[in-house]
Amino acid sequence: KEVALKRLLDIVLDIKPELHENWKK
Repeated sequence: KEVALKRLLDIVLDIKPELHENWKK
């Protein structure tokens, strides 16, 4: 369940790495 969510997040960050900067804040 959460693994799929984490994998989805990894895919999103891979597509839009700029989101990763916002995620840290």
